[in-house]
Amino acid sequence: MYRTMKKTSLRSILALAALFAAAALRADDYSAYQPRLKAGDMAPDFTAIDPAGHPVKLADFKGKLLVLDFWATWCPDCRASMPHLESIHQSYAGQNVVVYGSCTSDTRAAYEKYVAANKDKYTFLTAHDPIGRDPKEASRLLYGVKAIPTQFLIGPDGRILSVIVGNDPGDTRIERALADAGVKVDPAVFAQGAHAPAS
Repeated sequence: MYRTMKKTSLRSILALAALFAAAALRADDYSAYQPRLKAGDMAPDFTAIDPAGHPVKLADFKGKLLVLDFWATWCPDCRASMPHLESIHQSYAGQNVVVYGSCTSDTRAAYEKYVAANKDKYTFLTAHDPIGRDPKEASRLLYGVKAIPTQFLIGPDGRILSVIVGNDPGDTRIERALADAGVKVDPAVFAQGAHAPAS
């Protein structure tokens, strides 16, 4: 099972050990959760299924600057990051940027329920890994993802440009990675807060 990046206060003394573990990890330091693939690697192709039942392949986005987000409906930080991803989608689609959320380690029923309930809020492309909750899912088998949400910024040639793990309020790491890739980003966006650079 994946670890999520949730950083809320503990509600039970049984979670005290987790608190000490989290204390060693700063809010802007996700180095312990970096996936196997890194900047410079080629992004492996895989197929997921969109809400209408159509296959979505990573190869479909060749020539685009792709924000690939691995997420799950049961992951609080994944759900919390959705408004930010929608903002990225709305702000930069005109600059050849595509946001694609690949639902991983989740059931098809949970995915379809979530998408249907949020179809008016989130308009970026999503699809579900048909492997479901299995170690052979693309996020773990192909990308070596250790925690979700994890985003990969993938260049038009299919090469990974940066990796972003976790989600924080006011997070601007995706925007910084996009700016590094040549996307015009309003400098005011970065006034929201400082975060560790994407790897």
